[in-house]
Amino acid sequence: MQLHAAAFVASHAATLQVIYHRVERWRARFLLRQLGPFCAATLGYLPARALRLGEDLPAGVIRQWGHWAGQPRYFFDDPDLQASRRFARPAMPVLAIGFADDLWATPPGIDLLMSQLVNCQVERRHIEPQPQDGTIGHMGFFRRKHQHTLWPELADWLELQLV
Repeated sequence: MQLHAAAFVASHAATLQVIYHRVERWRARFLLRQLGPFCAATLGYLPARALRLGEDLPAGVIRQWGHWAGQPRYFFDDPDLQASRRFARPAMPVLAIGFADDLWATPPGIDLLMSQLVNCQVERRHIEPQPQDGTIGHMGFFRRKHQHTLWPELADWLELQLV
């Protein structure tokens, strides 16, 4: 099966340099460059669930993520990954959705990721949370409370790609 279109929701090149909010940048740096590696070395994983940060992460994942986060162009600066070459391969419509209250996936981080999809037709949408939405943040789009407000826009775009 071949992919004909892709949607990126709060996806970004997670380099620490594109996190605007100073306190959040410090928190991310602490998590990815200190706490994560410490937990990886002592526990063999990052207990992200206990920290309310999503799912637990294996040691190798948190180490690699922390390394990439310290690079100016995230994993595009990892010569072993050859990410720029890989990102240049697909040619399809792409929708990139970001949120104004997302402290991690900022417009520069999203733009950096999307800029590597050189053969794709990228459509960017930057959503300002509405009062009925409450906060969206980095992972909020996927919460069930947004199924009637945010999900239909993505579903409509995906459906258009089937035509």
